[in-house]
Amino acid sequence: MTQKKAVRTWLILTTVFFCIAGLLSLVPVMMSPMIFDAPGSERNPAAIVLFVCIISFPVICIVSIPLSWVCYKRERFRAARLVSLAPLVNFAVGAFAAFVASSLQ
Repeated sequence: MTQKKAVRTWLILTTVFFCIAGLLSLVPVMMSPMIFDAPGSERNPAAIVLFVCIISFPVICIVSIPLSWVCYKRERFRAARLVSLAPLVNFAVGAFAAFVASSLQ
């Protein structure tokens, strides 16, 4: 399999996965203001980072999909793979912030 076909297959898989993940993340986005229900939580940096990660996840999914295909069209295959994984960075930062926020209590 050539590199172009391998990257195209990768982008098809990540496109489907992150489209579904972006749609499913709309429920947590609606519930995310509840992060600040506890007194003093609006001053907790981990809670703020977690909130930003939850809110921005669908946006990053929406932006990374067409951007990765633009990179593919310009034959920048490595950049296409990296851009397609941008939502995972957001997810990892959010998971770390959730861990920190839960361990501080």
